[in-house]
Amino acid sequence: MIALVIGGAKSGKSMFAQNLAKSLENKSGKLYYIATMKPYDLEDLKRIENHLNERVGYGFNTIEEHTNMSKVVKLIEKNDTVLIDSITSIVTNSMFKGKEFYRYPSPELVKTCTRMVDKGANLVICQHSHCIGCEMDYKSAKIIYGQGNFLFNRKHDEFWDSGLIVKVSFNDKDTVVETVPIINKLGKIQLAKGNVAKKILSDYQKRSSQIENSKFIYKNFVEFAKSKKCEYYKAFLGGNTLGAYVYRALNRILPSRKNEDIFFKAEVKKEIYNYILCEAHREVLLAILNDEE
Repeated sequence: MIALVIGGAKSGKSMFAQNLAKSLENKSGKLYYIATMKPYDLEDLKRIENHLNERVGYGFNTIEEHTNMSKVVKLIEKNDTVLIDSITSIVTNSMFKGKEFYRYPSPELVKTCTRMVDKGANLVICQHSHCIGCEMDYKSAKIIYGQGNFLFNRKHDEFWDSGLIVKVSFNDKDTVVETVPIINKLGKIQLAKGNVAKKILSDYQKRSSQIENSKFIYKNFVEFAKSKKCEYYKAFLGGNTLGAYVYRALNRILPSRKNEDIFFKAEVKKEIYNYILCEAHREVLLAILNDEE
Protein backbone atom coordinates (compact mmCIF):
# COMPACT_ATOMS: atom_id res chain seq x y z
CA MET A 1 0.00 0.00 0.00
CA ILE A 2 1.19 3.51 -0.85
CA ALA A 3 -0.41 6.59 0.74
CA LEU A 4 0.32 10.19 -0.31
CA VAL A 5 -0.42 12.88 2.30
CA ILE A 6 -0.69 16.42 0.92
CA GLY A 7 -1.69 19.77 2.39
CA GLY A 8 -0.59 23.32 3.10
CA ALA A 9 2.56 24.34 4.95
CA LYS A 10 2.48 23.59 8.69
CA SER A 11 -0.98 22.05 8.38
CA GLY A 12 -0.26 18.91 10.40
CA LYS A 13 0.75 16.64 7.51
CA SER A 14 3.67 15.09 9.40
CA MET A 15 1.63 14.19 12.47
CA PHE A 16 -1.16 12.73 10.33
CA ALA A 17 1.38 10.69 8.35
CA GLN A 18 3.06 9.45 11.53
CA ASN A 19 -0.24 8.19 12.92
CA LEU A 20 -1.10 6.57 9.59
CA ALA A 21 2.29 4.85 9.34
CA LYS A 22 1.95 3.59 12.91
CA SER A 23 -1.51 2.18 12.17
CA LEU A 24 -0.14 0.35 9.11
CA GLU A 25 2.93 -1.01 10.90
CA ASN A 26 3.64 -4.69 10.32
CA LYS A 27 4.86 -6.17 13.61
CA SER A 28 7.13 -8.57 11.74
CA GLY A 29 9.00 -5.65 10.15
CA LYS A 30 10.54 -2.33 11.15
CA LEU A 31 8.98 1.14 11.20
CA TYR A 32 11.15 3.68 9.37
CA TYR A 33 11.03 7.48 9.28
CA ILE A 34 13.04 8.90 6.36
CA ALA A 35 13.85 12.52 7.27
CA THR A 36 14.65 14.45 4.08
CA MET A 37 14.53 18.08 5.24
CA LYS A 38 17.85 19.88 4.91
CA PRO A 39 18.07 22.81 7.37
CA TYR A 40 19.17 26.12 5.85
CA ASP A 41 18.56 28.42 8.80
CA LEU A 42 17.63 28.49 12.48
CA GLU A 43 13.91 28.30 11.68
CA ASP A 44 14.46 25.03 9.80
CA LEU A 45 16.41 23.64 12.77
CA LYS A 46 13.50 24.53 15.04
CA ARG A 47 11.05 22.70 12.75
CA ILE A 48 13.28 19.62 12.80
CA GLU A 49 13.45 19.77 16.59
CA ASN A 50 9.64 19.89 16.74
CA HIS A 51 9.38 16.88 14.44
CA LEU A 52 11.82 14.94 16.62
CA ASN A 53 9.75 15.69 19.70
CA GLU A 54 6.55 14.65 17.92
CA ARG A 55 8.08 11.26 16.99
CA VAL A 56 8.90 10.31 20.59
CA GLY A 57 7.13 7.09 21.54
CA TYR A 58 6.25 5.99 18.01
CA GLY A 59 9.15 3.55 17.69
CA PHE A 60 10.48 4.94 14.41
CA ASN A 61 13.92 4.01 13.12
CA THR A 62 15.01 7.40 11.76
CA ILE A 63 17.21 7.70 8.67
CA GLU A 64 18.39 11.14 7.55
CA GLU A 65 18.88 11.26 3.80
CA HIS A 66 18.31 14.42 1.77
CA THR A 67 18.41 13.16 -1.82
CA ASN A 68 19.81 9.68 -2.39
CA MET A 69 16.91 7.30 -1.87
CA SER A 70 18.90 4.42 -3.38
CA LYS A 71 20.79 4.24 -0.07
CA VAL A 72 17.50 3.90 1.79
CA VAL A 73 16.07 1.24 -0.52
CA LYS A 74 18.97 -1.08 0.31
CA LEU A 75 17.94 -1.03 3.99
CA ILE A 76 14.23 -1.74 3.50
CA GLU A 77 12.81 -5.25 3.80
CA LYS A 78 9.50 -6.58 2.48
CA ASN A 79 7.54 -6.25 5.76
CA ASP A 80 8.88 -2.83 6.74
CA THR A 81 6.68 0.28 6.94
CA VAL A 82 8.31 3.45 5.60
CA LEU A 83 7.32 7.09 6.09
CA ILE A 84 9.15 9.60 3.87
CA ASP A 85 8.87 13.18 5.15
CA SER A 86 8.84 14.73 2.70
CA ILE A 87 8.83 14.20 -1.07
CA THR A 88 8.83 17.99 -1.49
CA SER A 89 12.14 18.24 0.37
CA ILE A 90 13.72 15.55 -1.82
CA VAL A 91 12.70 17.42 -4.97
CA THR A 92 13.81 20.79 -3.55
CA ASN A 93 17.17 19.42 -2.38
CA SER A 94 17.75 18.00 -5.85
CA MET A 95 16.55 21.00 -7.89
CA PHE A 96 18.05 23.90 -5.96
CA LYS A 97 21.71 23.12 -6.53
CA GLY A 98 22.63 25.78 -9.05
CA LYS A 99 25.18 28.40 -8.01
CA GLU A 100 23.74 31.91 -7.79
CA PHE A 101 24.57 34.04 -10.86
CA TYR A 102 26.54 31.22 -12.48
CA ARG A 103 25.28 30.14 -15.89
CA TYR A 104 26.97 26.74 -15.98
CA PRO A 105 26.64 23.56 -13.91
CA SER A 106 29.24 22.65 -11.32
CA PRO A 107 30.96 19.26 -11.65
CA GLU A 108 28.95 17.93 -8.70
CA LEU A 109 25.65 19.13 -10.18
CA VAL A 110 26.42 17.29 -13.42
CA LYS A 111 27.01 14.09 -11.44
CA THR A 112 23.73 14.51 -9.57
CA CYS A 113 21.63 15.19 -12.66
CA THR A 114 23.14 12.47 -14.85
CA ARG A 115 22.61 10.03 -11.98
CA MET A 116 18.91 10.96 -12.01
CA VAL A 117 18.76 10.12 -15.71
CA ASP A 118 20.56 6.85 -15.08
CA LYS A 119 17.78 6.03 -12.59
CA GLY A 120 15.05 6.68 -15.16
CA ALA A 121 14.36 10.44 -15.39
CA ASN A 122 13.79 11.80 -18.89
CA LEU A 123 13.79 15.49 -17.90
CA VAL A 124 15.71 17.26 -15.12
CA ILE A 125 15.30 21.00 -14.45
CA CYS A 126 17.58 22.74 -11.93
CA GLN A 127 16.91 26.01 -10.13
CA HIS A 128 18.58 28.40 -7.65
CA SER A 129 21.04 30.11 -10.03
CA HIS A 130 18.81 33.18 -10.59
CA CYS A 131 19.96 33.30 -14.21
CA ILE A 132 19.41 31.40 -17.44
CA GLY A 133 21.99 28.65 -17.68
CA CYS A 134 22.35 25.99 -20.35
CA GLU A 135 21.13 22.53 -21.25
CA MET A 136 22.64 19.11 -21.75
CA ASP A 137 21.45 16.13 -23.76
CA TYR A 138 22.41 13.03 -21.81
CA LYS A 139 21.42 9.64 -23.17
CA SER A 140 17.78 10.11 -24.19
CA ALA A 141 17.07 12.81 -21.59
CA LYS A 142 17.28 16.60 -21.34
CA ILE A 143 18.92 18.38 -18.39
CA ILE A 144 18.31 22.11 -17.96
CA TYR A 145 20.85 23.81 -15.71
CA GLY A 146 19.10 27.02 -14.70
CA GLN A 147 15.73 28.26 -15.87
CA GLY A 148 16.34 31.84 -14.74
CA ASN A 149 13.88 34.04 -12.91
CA PHE A 150 10.17 34.58 -13.40
CA LEU A 151 9.23 37.65 -11.40
CA PHE A 152 11.87 39.28 -9.21
CA ASN A 153 11.86 43.00 -8.59
CA ARG A 154 14.87 42.98 -6.29
CA LYS A 155 17.27 44.09 -9.03
CA HIS A 156 17.13 44.88 -12.71
CA ASP A 157 19.94 43.49 -14.82
CA GLU A 158 20.66 40.66 -17.23
CA PHE A 159 20.45 38.05 -14.46
CA TRP A 160 17.23 39.10 -12.75
CA ASP A 161 15.13 40.27 -15.68
CA SER A 162 15.09 37.21 -17.92
CA GLY A 163 14.05 33.60 -17.70
CA LEU A 164 12.77 30.61 -19.60
CA ILE A 165 9.37 28.97 -19.66
CA VAL A 166 9.93 25.26 -20.23
CA LYS A 167 7.21 23.76 -22.41
CA VAL A 168 7.05 19.97 -22.15
CA SER A 169 5.04 17.70 -24.46
CA PHE A 170 4.73 13.94 -24.05
CA ASN A 171 3.93 11.28 -26.60
CA ASP A 172 4.34 7.51 -26.74
CA LYS A 173 8.00 7.68 -27.76
CA ASP A 174 9.51 11.00 -26.73
CA THR A 175 9.50 13.89 -24.30
CA VAL A 176 9.61 17.09 -26.35
CA VAL A 177 11.11 20.10 -24.56
CA GLU A 178 10.86 23.68 -25.80
CA THR A 179 12.37 26.74 -24.09
CA VAL A 180 10.46 30.02 -24.40
CA PRO A 181 12.34 33.19 -23.32
CA ILE A 182 10.58 35.73 -21.11
CA ILE A 183 11.58 39.13 -19.70
CA ASN A 184 10.56 41.22 -16.73
CA LYS A 185 9.80 44.73 -17.97
CA LEU A 186 8.70 47.30 -15.38
CA GLY A 187 7.44 44.57 -13.09
CA LYS A 188 5.44 42.79 -15.79
CA ILE A 189 6.28 39.43 -17.35
CA GLN A 190 6.33 39.41 -21.15
CA LEU A 191 7.34 36.99 -23.85
CA ALA A 192 10.69 38.07 -25.25
CA LYS A 193 10.41 39.02 -28.91
CA GLY A 194 12.58 39.82 -31.91
CA ASN A 195 16.29 40.36 -31.35
CA VAL A 196 15.92 40.11 -27.57
CA ALA A 197 14.50 36.59 -27.83
CA LYS A 198 17.12 35.60 -30.42
CA LYS A 199 19.95 36.86 -28.20
CA ILE A 200 18.68 34.98 -25.12
CA LEU A 201 18.33 31.71 -27.03
CA SER A 202 21.60 32.03 -28.98
CA ASP A 203 23.56 32.67 -25.76
CA TYR A 204 21.77 29.72 -24.17
CA GLN A 205 22.71 27.41 -27.03
CA LYS A 206 26.31 28.67 -27.04
CA ARG A 207 26.71 27.84 -23.35
CA SER A 208 25.05 24.47 -23.97
CA SER A 209 27.65 23.61 -26.60
CA GLN A 210 30.46 24.65 -24.24
CA ILE A 211 29.48 22.15 -21.54
CA GLU A 212 29.81 19.27 -23.99
CA ASN A 213 33.45 19.45 -22.89
CA SER A 214 33.81 18.07 -19.34
CA LYS A 215 37.15 19.84 -18.93
CA PHE A 216 35.41 23.16 -19.59
CA ILE A 217 32.87 22.42 -16.84
CA TYR A 218 35.60 21.83 -14.27
CA LYS A 219 37.93 24.64 -15.34
CA ASN A 220 35.18 27.23 -15.60
CA PHE A 221 33.81 26.30 -12.18
CA VAL A 222 37.22 26.71 -10.56
CA GLU A 223 37.52 30.19 -12.09
CA PHE A 224 34.05 31.06 -10.81
CA ALA A 225 35.00 29.87 -7.32
CA LYS A 226 38.13 32.04 -7.39
CA SER A 227 36.01 35.07 -8.22
CA LYS A 228 33.94 34.41 -5.09
CA LYS A 229 36.92 34.07 -2.76
CA CYS A 230 36.73 37.53 -1.16
CA GLU A 231 32.96 37.26 -0.70
CA TYR A 232 33.23 33.99 1.21
CA TYR A 233 36.28 34.90 3.24
CA LYS A 234 34.69 38.20 4.21
CA ALA A 235 31.68 36.37 5.68
CA PHE A 236 33.95 34.22 7.82
CA LEU A 237 35.61 37.38 9.12
CA GLY A 238 32.33 38.73 10.39
CA GLY A 239 31.65 40.70 7.20
CA ASN A 240 34.77 42.82 7.71
CA THR A 241 37.81 42.53 5.44
CA LEU A 242 40.06 43.71 8.31
CA GLY A 243 38.20 41.48 10.72
CA ALA A 244 41.00 39.04 11.48
CA TYR A 245 43.33 41.74 12.81
CA VAL A 246 40.70 43.80 14.58
CA TYR A 247 39.07 40.72 16.11
CA ARG A 248 42.42 39.58 17.51
CA ALA A 249 43.16 43.03 18.95
CA LEU A 250 39.74 43.40 20.56
CA ASN A 251 40.06 39.98 22.18
CA ARG A 252 42.75 41.50 24.38
CA ILE A 253 40.43 44.29 25.50
CA LEU A 254 36.88 42.93 25.54
CA PRO A 255 35.44 39.67 26.80
CA SER A 256 35.43 37.17 23.96
CA ARG A 257 31.61 36.92 23.96
CA LYS A 258 31.25 40.70 23.63
CA ASN A 259 33.78 40.72 20.81
CA GLU A 260 31.94 37.90 19.07
CA ASP A 261 28.65 39.79 19.23
CA ILE A 262 30.31 42.83 17.58
CA PHE A 263 31.80 40.91 14.67
CA PHE A 264 29.49 37.96 14.24
CA LYS A 265 25.99 39.34 14.51
CA ALA A 266 23.01 37.02 14.12
CA GLU A 267 22.65 37.64 10.38
CA VAL A 268 26.37 36.97 9.82
CA LYS A 269 26.15 33.69 11.74
CA LYS A 270 23.17 32.67 9.61
CA GLU A 271 25.17 33.43 6.46
CA ILE A 272 28.13 31.34 7.64
CA TYR A 273 25.78 28.55 8.67
CA ASN A 274 24.22 28.56 5.19
CA TYR A 275 27.63 28.56 3.47
CA ILE A 276 28.66 25.45 5.39
CA LEU A 277 25.40 23.51 5.20
CA CYS A 278 24.14 24.37 1.69
CA GLU A 279 25.67 21.99 -0.86
CA ALA A 280 25.79 24.68 -3.53
CA HIS A 281 27.84 27.06 -1.36
CA ARG A 282 29.95 24.28 0.16
CA GLU A 283 31.11 23.11 -3.26
CA VAL A 284 32.29 26.63 -4.09
CA LEU A 285 34.11 26.88 -0.74
CA LEU A 286 35.85 23.56 -1.30
CA ALA A 287 36.96 24.64 -4.77
CA ILE A 288 38.39 27.85 -3.28
CA LEU A 289 40.25 26.00 -0.52
CA ASN A 290 41.56 23.30 -2.88
CA ASP A 291 42.95 26.02 -5.12
CA GLU A 292 44.92 27.40 -2.15
CA GLU A 293 46.82 24.13 -1.70
